[in-house]
Amino acid sequence: MDLFYFFFHLALDILKDAGHCAYITTNYFITATYADKLRLDLKNRAAILKLTNFNELKIFESAAGQHNAVTFLRKGVAANQVAETAVTSKTGSADETILRTIISGEDADTQYRRVKQSELYEGSQHYIRMVSSEASETDPVMAILAKVVHCGTPLGEIAQASQGIVTGCDKVSPKHLATHELNAQKGDGIFVLTKAELKHLSLTPNELRFIRPWFKNSDVSRFYCAQDVDTRLIYRSSKHSDEAIPNIKKHLTRFKKILINRNVRAGSVTVAEYDAFVEGRRWIDYVMIASAMKRGDYYCISYARDEEMFDGPKFVSPQRSYANTFGYNEVPWYASADVYYITNPKPNVSLKFVLALLNSKLYFAWLYYKGKRKGEMMELYQKPLSEIPIKLITPQEQKPFVTLVDKILEAKQRKIEADTTALEGEIDRLVYNLYGLTSSEITHVENALPKSRNQSTDEADEDE
Repeated sequence: MDLFYFFFHLALDILKDAGHCAYITTNYFITATYADKLRLDLKNRAAILKLTNFNELKIFESAAGQHNAVTFLRKGVAANQVAETAVTSKTGSADETILRTIISGEDADTQYRRVKQSELYEGSQHYIRMVSSEASETDPVMAILAKVVHCGTPLGEIAQASQGIVTGCDKVSPKHLATHELNAQKGDGIFVLTKAELKHLSLTPNELRFIRPWFKNSDVSRFYCAQDVDTRLIYRSSKHSDEAIPNIKKHLTRFKKILINRNVRAGSVTVAEYDAFVEGRRWIDYVMIASAMKRGDYYCISYARDEEMFDGPKFVSPQRSYANTFGYNEVPWYASADVYYITNPKPNVSLKFVLALLNSKLYFAWLYYKGKRKGEMMELYQKPLSEIPIKLITPQEQKPFVTLVDKILEAKQRKIEADTTALEGEIDRLVYNLYGLTSSEITHVENALPKSRNQSTDEADEDE
């Protein structure tokens, strides 16, 4: 969560009834996973009068990476009070003229809507929706997406959505070098190594059992995933027995100062203090170490997940993407926390069927307008992934979708650059038919899609 949330709560505490408040903040609280208490407080104690989402338009030169919003609210609940919402599609940097045009409601690149307070919040997480969810002629896309929700079962109820691996220390960082005296250089592999670094360790056959391929979120494409990478992961968790791994231990011992401080919340632990701690000779009361409290736990990655999740059938997504980007594979495919895995579907539900839906244009619209976003980038974390509605049909009815996915995968397997546009178009038509969309509704959906269908970002977000 963000500290600025408390300023909203405080404003509602100290305002008189019907008193007004306005803040300019980042826009993440509108759908952020950990802003649910803030949104509930706003719903229960205030009426939002105006909410302007500046999206990718940069407001502050000194905070170019932020996505900002301005919120005007009045203390006191008023279910029939209309919220005037605005979402701009302008990019670049704002100046006074641009801001005045947007705020005045006269900007051609900004969508303006009027939403009742009773329609502003959606679902158990009380997401703030900048457009009405009612079926109406003024918001035909929202009416279509409401149909998708009505027909669907949340993805989290029919399959498992999980985050990738958190090693705690992939490689040596500048911060590590500044904090600890190390015989190492920036970028040296710790748990994540290149093939050349791995070869230099001279691992035994037994030790090689703990080595896995290591992928990035940029290795995920629509339908297909990269199969060959230069990086490798030392996959050793607290579940593994203390087998003979002399060369791995020798390698990791070089970085012991870093590894024993991975989960420290205050201060810094020396090697001597750590050894005393795990042997039970002395309690260090100012430190909390999250990994297993046993000798040698620094030889383990922080959050390993189960191997079955990485080795079996699955589709994966980057944590952030400008488009719906979901790739399928059935090979050992290990990746960091900025990749999310969909596995273990219920009986009679094909992962490839779900994959076809999620990669379609209709679901691109759903993720863009009803999912979680940071600016123009969709955030494909565990929570928003779990909430995606999936229409359940019989295995026989799923077959045409699965067949098309298989054809795309076969084409990409032969040649990664293969053009599968026609096959993807067939999937789009099947999905439109699945929800009974008319030609007019299809036009509304496709006209509402963002122009950009770029690839993901490698930014990691530890807070998620």
